[in-house]
Amino acid sequence: MKPENSLNHSKWECKYHIVWIPKYRKKSIYKDLRKYLGATLKDLALQKECTIEEGHLMSDHVHILISIPPKYSVTQVVGFIKGKSAISISQVAQLSIGAPYADSLNVPKDKAQQKMLACRSEFKQHVAELLDQLESVMHPARAARVIAANSRIEASQAGDYLQSLQAVAESVDNAAQVIHDNVQRCKSALSVINI
Repeated sequence: MKPENSLNHSKWECKYHIVWIPKYRKKSIYKDLRKYLGATLKDLALQKECTIEEGHLMSDHVHILISIPPKYSVTQVVGFIKGKSAISISQVAQLSIGAPYADSLNVPKDKAQQKMLACRSEFKQHVAELLDQLESVMHPARAARVIAANSRIEASQAGDYLQSLQAVAESVDNAAQVIHDNVQRCKSALSVINI
């Protein structure tokens, strides 16, 4: 144990493995930002009398093994490091606008936007196909209702086959109602998506 790991009446060794991710787990930690962020995290940890024993900056998350004195809570230190590093990164990004390497910061953002637009157009195409399928199902449902109504009329006139025809008419009517309810539910769900 290191001599500096002691307080007035105790010796301590508190190490924590901490992992955090950017919002939506975007792959935004890369190249120059990775080098800058590593140095920034070490400096911020030293401000709270902590040491980063080991760390890995991945493209979409950060792993650190940090030694935190017992007089600080883990949430306090992690909140401080995350908050100050985010402010530092945004300030550097603002200063880097127009710099020769600044375009490298926008490459992942542009790729993500292109992918999002492609996903949206594909989603709209799938929804249009579903609406066409729903419309094609609606016509047989309406026809089934007409058949059910006709079979009720015929059943009332038929006498011997009255019960069997009424059962067929009810089952067809129930099936048509189920189809109609499912179509209405799908249409309302698709309208909520706001295409």
